[in-house]
Amino acid sequence: MPLNEQEYVDISTIGIDNVAHTPSPLPSSSDKATVSYWMASTSEDQLPSSLETLPSHSDVVIIGAGITGVSTALHLVEAAPSSISSITLIEARGFCTGATGRNGGHLTAVSALAYTDLAANPNHLLGKVASSLTDDEVKTSTAAVVEQILQFESDTAAAIRALIVAEQADKVVGFTDESNWHLCFSHAEVEAFEHSLGQAGEHAGLGRFVNQVRRVPTDEVDRRMNRPAGVVAVYEIPGATLHPRLLVIVMFKRAQRLAREKGIALNLVTHLPVLQTRASVTGTILSTAKGEIEARYVVHATNGYASHLLPELSGTIIPTRAQVVAVPPKSGARWGMGLSAGGGYEYGHARPASKSGLYIFGGGREHATGREWGVADDSKLNHEVSDFLHPWLAKTFPTSYGEDVEREWTGIMGYTKSKDPLVGPVDGRRGKEYLAAGYSGHGMTRAWGCAKVVAEMIGADAEGRGWRKGGGFPDCCLTMAGRAMSPEKVDREATPVEAEMRVEKAHSTSAYAALEEKGMQGEIDRKSGTSGKHASCCTVT
Repeated sequence: MPLNEQEYVDISTIGIDNVAHTPSPLPSSSDKATVSYWMASTSEDQLPSSLETLPSHSDVVIIGAGITGVSTALHLVEAAPSSISSITLIEARGFCTGATGRNGGHLTAVSALAYTDLAANPNHLLGKVASSLTDDEVKTSTAAVVEQILQFESDTAAAIRALIVAEQADKVVGFTDESNWHLCFSHAEVEAFEHSLGQAGEHAGLGRFVNQVRRVPTDEVDRRMNRPAGVVAVYEIPGATLHPRLLVIVMFKRAQRLAREKGIALNLVTHLPVLQTRASVTGTILSTAKGEIEARYVVHATNGYASHLLPELSGTIIPTRAQVVAVPPKSGARWGMGLSAGGGYEYGHARPASKSGLYIFGGGREHATGREWGVADDSKLNHEVSDFLHPWLAKTFPTSYGEDVEREWTGIMGYTKSKDPLVGPVDGRRGKEYLAAGYSGHGMTRAWGCAKVVAEMIGADAEGRGWRKGGGFPDCCLTMAGRAMSPEKVDREATPVEAEMRVEKAHSTSAYAALEEKGMQGEIDRKSGTSGKHASCCTVT
């Protein structure tokens, strides 16, 4: 029978359609921006050195020196395309002081708990018109896409683990491989997760991901977390935690070492915003306060700030402010696993190498007016979010934590309406400009893999051959130009993230937002057809 088409409503993106389609500003200046724990706990002598002058030419210029930019450089150096002899990273502020150095740290791939959320997303129907599909066709098509997404994030996490092992850097980055515990505070959330696991289990390709999820017995929760208050159930999923800025430093040092061995000039210029890009006869010219640099290839690794240099992405990649606190424990007791709650809005973990055992806890933007959509200023705190964050650990773990906050900061994420990143050539640009951004709070398990795709595209072009997409990379993450590059072209329409979903969705979402703000969750569930069983669990990283 034909699919009874219903409008998809993602509770986690309510209000995103209300954001003005204006380009992002440049990042806040270093002297005004808040300082994260990750930045404060990195010494100056650990940071890579920066060039004082800007080279006039580089084969590749990467804008942004966070996990995406550095991963792209490392992938390029490892592949060493024959005609690429110079790579320059340009960072507006200090090395890795954007989203990675502020919000990162959770190496937790999306899990089968999020199956119904991922399956309901129209961007994962591969652009097909839902009314043209039968129920079985939709289920089969969507399950295959969800499997791709789960496998891609799992592979990315595994690749970073392998890098840490290869560089013998587990202690350097404070790597703690002890899974992630998702805390449920309502029976409705438990019901939604059980429904999601049941739905995922119907598809053979997803069985292994379902088996990775464990419902933790209550006595184990009480023993390990000293009887947390208000917790109804806990689900364990694969995950790890680490120091994100130190990880990116390890990546960059590896890239430097390999570049020297292969005769590739790898340069870093920090505290220098790129002000403009324009096409030239032989490439792209980037303008800065220190002059211009010309590149054959440009990579935009700027995530939430991408629309500053790519204004056509205004309203497509939306800067979104996250907020985080560092809280000291009452006693020496601590647990190693990462933590998430509130459908993935809240997230945290203890730092094993910290003398005080600080707990890094973030989230709460659902309590802010406007949910921090469109906010690109990390020099300020949102006091509505602070009011939620400060007492949360003390309320949930009263014997382990108080309300003392040692440090608080903000960082800017890049969200898309589908929560899928955009990866590939920038559509409509004359020069060879590429993009990997819009991780929607999940950069730690996406950026490395997305950067690899961009590096492969550049390498293929530099060597005069066609790029062939690996089977594991989700089609829904490619730009239109990226899909057109692959020999395995998918015959489909533009996905909703590039068409900015549909006009009717934009209208309906605002109605759901109004219902939610009035506390009418049941009405939202009824109208969206979820009956309380639409699970959204995507740990923000």
